[in-house]
Amino acid sequence: MRERYKLLIICCFLFSCKSKRLPLSQLMQQKESGLVQEKFVGNTSIRLTYLPLGWEKLTASESADEDQTAMAFRISVFRGSQDAELTSEIEKKASYGVDTLFQLILNHDTLQPLSAERIANGNIGGITYLVTFERRSMTPVEQAAFVYKDWLFTNTRLIFPLRKETILIADSLSHRL
Repeated sequence: MRERYKLLIICCFLFSCKSKRLPLSQLMQQKESGLVQEKFVGNTSIRLTYLPLGWEKLTASESADEDQTAMAFRISVFRGSQDAELTSEIEKKASYGVDTLFQLILNHDTLQPLSAERIANGNIGGITYLVTFERRSMTPVEQAAFVYKDWLFTNTRLIFPLRKETILIADSLSHRL
C-alpha cells in the first residue's frame, strides 16, 4: 500500500513539473502580449519591442555580461515610400540628444532613460533606437506605459501601454534554469 502512495506522489510530481508556458519567441509574436506593439501615424509606422532580461546574450557572444539593472526597449520608425529618404537635417536630429524623446511611466513615476542611442539596423528610410531605463520592481506597478515624443517625423506623442504580467513572463522565460 505504501508503494502505491509513493508511486502516486512521484507521478504527481513529474506531471506538475512540466510547464505549459509558451517559448519566448512565440510570446513575442502574440499581439495581445504587448511585447511588440506597432502604431501608425499617416504613412509612418512606429514599432516598440520590449527586450527581456538576457537579450544581450542572445545577440552577442556567450561571454557577454547581462545587465540586471536596466529595462531595454527597441523603437523602430519606418517611413512611407513617398518620403523615405531622410534629409541631412533630420538625420542629425535623429542621432543626437534623443534621450529627451523617451519616457517610462510606472504608476505615478516618470523615468528618464539611462541611455538612448540610434543603432545601425540597415533600415533605409527609417531609424531604430535602443532605449534603456532603470529597472524597478514590477510588483507594486499597476499601470505602465512607454512614451515616445516623436517630434522628428510625425509631431505626435505616442503612448504604448505595457502589461506587467507579460513583461514578468518574458523575463522569466529568458532566464530559465
